[in-house]
Amino acid sequence: MKKVWAIVSMVCIVGGLFLSCEDNDTFNVSYTSNGAIAGEVPTDDNDYKDLDFVTVQAPSGTMVNKSGNPFDRWMVKDGEEVFWYNPGETAQINNANILFIATYDEDKQVETANYTVNHYQQKLTYTDSSDEYPDTPSATDEKQSGVVGADASSLARTTGTYAGFTVKSTAPATLTSDDTTVNIYYERKMITYTFVYNDDASTTDSTSGKYEATLTVVTPTLIKTGYTFTGWKPELPDTFGPTDQTFTAQWELSSGE
Repeated sequence: MKKVWAIVSMVCIVGGLFLSCEDNDTFNVSYTSNGAIAGEVPTDDNDYKDLDFVTVQAPSGTMVNKSGNPFDRWMVKDGEEVFWYNPGETAQINNANILFIATYDEDKQVETANYTVNHYQQKLTYTDSSDEYPDTPSATDEKQSGVVGADASSLARTTGTYAGFTVKSTAPATLTSDDTTVNIYYERKMITYTFVYNDDASTTDSTSGKYEATLTVVTPTLIKTGYTFTGWKPELPDTFGPTDQTFTAQWELSSGE
């Protein structure tokens, strides 16, 4: 287990370009590709407390830099000190955010090629498999770099509206140096929203639907003696978002109570 040490100051800046100290109660972990042309860095949306442990994540796909060198391991800079981490190892928050910087194995070389990538998002409603996708792609990426021999899904989009989709299939399945066009077909995630009626979470309900489907929620019929139901926290969206979420009923003390 490795630790990233930082000097705490009211200025909230620690020596070095890549590590900063925050004068608050939570810290974050992020990753940067350091010039990758293929593969994607992981994301970590957790809020960490001081001394929390962090499991170092691996990049998705085969991450390669412009020279064709494959991903090796992560580097963290703290002033003049450098710490090295392999995916699966553990780091510890020490009063600072952590930025993991990708490094590459200069002794290895992989073959890369450029592809035109068509992205097809599954329709929200359709009659059968022949009508599942639009005739024209939802988006197209020109000259997208990929690793020859890698799964074609490594070229898939994962952010923005694509956060609500997963890859269903690709054509071709594997990237080759001969193919110049790749079609990626995405299916909508099934999202579950959980509704908590009481402060102690003793009564809950849930509903599920496809990403971007209309959300219909009935006002709770439960009675909380002496209180009036005022809504949900956070506020309910009109449609299902890209991730599962929990909503808590809000109650206001009734007048005259």
